[in-house]
Formats: sequence, C-alpha cells, structure tokens
Amino acid sequence: MDQQTIEKVLNRISEERTQDSQEIEYCKFSIEKHDQFIGNHVKQIDEINGELKSLQSSQKFLIERITEPIKKLEAKMGVHAILLDRPVSNEVINRHHFPKIFKATVTLFLICILLGIGWYQTGQQLTQYRNNDTKWRKLRLSAKPLLAGIMLNIADSVDLEPDKTREAVENEEAHNLAVLELQQKMRADSTRMRELKRGSKN
Repeated sequence: MDQQTIEKVLNRISEERTQDSQEIEYCKFSIEKHDQFIGNHVKQIDEINGELKSLQSSQKFLIERITEPIKKLEAKMGVHAILLDRPVSNEVINRHHFPKIFKATVTLFLICILLGIGWYQTGQQLTQYRNNDTKWRKLRLSAKPLLAGIMLNIADSVDLEPDKTREAVENEEAHNLAVLELQQKMRADSTRMRELKRGSKN
C-alpha cells in the first residue's frame, strides 16, 4: 500500500473514533438526562404519595367525624325506643329533705355534747389539780421540819423522774393494799375461829 492510502485509512479510523466518542458523549448525556428525568418523576411520585397519605388521613378523620354523631344518634334512638316501649305511669314521688336536715341536726347536737363533756372533764381535772396543789402547799407550810424535808425530797424526785416515782408509789400502794387485805382476812379468820370455839363449848 502506498503512503496516501495509509493516510486515508488512518484518517477514516480517526474520524470513526471521533464519531464514536461523540456518540458515547451523546449517550452519556442522554443517560444523564434520562436519570434526571427519572429523579424528577421520583420526587413527583413521592410528593403524590405524600398527598395521597394526607388525603387518606383527612378522609379517615372526616369519616370518623361524620360517623361519631351518627353512632351517638343511634344510641339515643335506642334509648328512646326502649322508653317508648314502656308505658308512662302517672306517679308522683314526694321526696322530702327532712332526713338530711335531721341527720345534720343530730350530728351537730352530738358534737356539741362531746365538746361539753370534754370541757367539763377538763374543768374537773383543772379543779382537781388546783385542789391538790393547794393541799400540797398547805402541808408544806404547816409541816414540821422533818416532814417538810421529806416532802421536799418527794417533790424533787417527782420533778426529776415523774414516771419512775409514780410507778414506785403505785407499787407501794398495791403492797399496802395487799397487806391490808391480808390483815382483814386474818381478822375475819380469827373471828370465825372464836365463834367456832364458842359454838363447840356450848
């Protein structure tokens, strides 16, 4: 082959390559346009789907809003139907509020009684406390020095340990009472023995 033919072939190949590259660029451009077109349509489809969902929710809300009064009306109609099935009776019911007033009066009366009892008991306790205080002070004034010292020791022990002193006094009182009962029993037994001896002599 001569030089001129080779140049023609090379020129033809370069032209074909250029044409192929242009076709490839065009195809890439077409694909990009197509992808962009699809992307725009996907966005539109998503928007349409969102609008459909909002329409469905609003439709559901409207249906509920419409059906709720209908259900209430049906319930009321059922109640009215039951009432209409029953005959109307002309009965007059006299309801007096006297029991409530009576209960309130009795309650207030009982509260007043309880308050009066509490007031009376408190007054009695105060009077008893005052009398005992007067007795104690009179004893301290008229007692001899030895007795006054004993009373002063008792007052100090009560002031320092009131519970312990009271318990000791109660124990001593119980002991004295037991001794007194035992003495009374012994006297009664001795009297009975004397009567039995007298009966045996007779």
